[in-house]
Amino acid sequence: MDSGISLPERFSFLNQILKDHPTILRRSFNAQKTENLPSNPITATKFGGRSPYMVKGKDWPKCEECSERKTFVCQINLSSIPEEAQKHIGISSGLFQMFLCFECLPYGGHFKDVEIIGQEQLDLPSLKLLAGVASSKVEVDAETVPGTVKKFIRDLQEDTDATEKLDRPQAFVEWMENDVKELMNSEEFSYQENFGLEENQLDLIQELDEESNVSVGRPQAGIKLCGYVNWCQGVEYPTCPDCNVEMTTTFLQMEDDRDIFAESWGDCGTAHVTLCPNCKKLGMGWACC
Repeated sequence: MDSGISLPERFSFLNQILKDHPTILRRSFNAQKTENLPSNPITATKFGGRSPYMVKGKDWPKCEECSERKTFVCQINLSSIPEEAQKHIGISSGLFQMFLCFECLPYGGHFKDVEIIGQEQLDLPSLKLLAGVASSKVEVDAETVPGTVKKFIRDLQEDTDATEKLDRPQAFVEWMENDVKELMNSEEFSYQENFGLEENQLDLIQELDEESNVSVGRPQAGIKLCGYVNWCQGVEYPTCPDCNVEMTTTFLQMEDDRDIFAESWGDCGTAHVTLCPNCKKLGMGWACC
């Protein structure tokens, strides 16, 4: 199997790597904010806001250190992400959720309140919710509809109105495939000792993005699914507390995005959520530049 990609002569060592390891290239999918209200906003993919899906009987997560309510970071409906992303993580259903305390902001491996709610725990949208969503899309006045639907319209309107008052307002997103296929950056090539690259070759990888008309690049920045992590302080995969192996299956990368989720992660930092390749447990970490 051949990657079908040929880089300029000065990257001949990468051409050889692509030939020997054709699956090393990875697709990534950038988050793009959409103004369209999803058919079921309760379990839709969204960042920020105050209305995550809550399993019946579960309390809002609180910080283990300060006991304050954690911030809802995001939820991602895994049935709606691109099929290639589903294959990459080996999961195609359920609802990923992440809550964090940004006052205490744990560093390193973080495993609590970074989880996937099973599909069997997700409630089907009720007729009242569907009616409420439909009414809100055509800007129906809540006072003019039956009382059983009125609450849902008010809740949706309150979420919309509250977005201007929150530091991290609710943002629904869609996933767009990046044109560039990703290679790991020089830090990860160095970390993966089996490649045995020399210092000058590692330096050349830093120049890969400067090449025009090349569909291969270093890890993309921003909020994205899959690909490789845009490491800013070296490779720092969490270690699975159950299997004692590195959690190297990339899932979510987060960097400061004022349209989707405003958080600098220290200072121009990068947060990442990865999975254990064995048990699929989730782990989160972050670092700043």
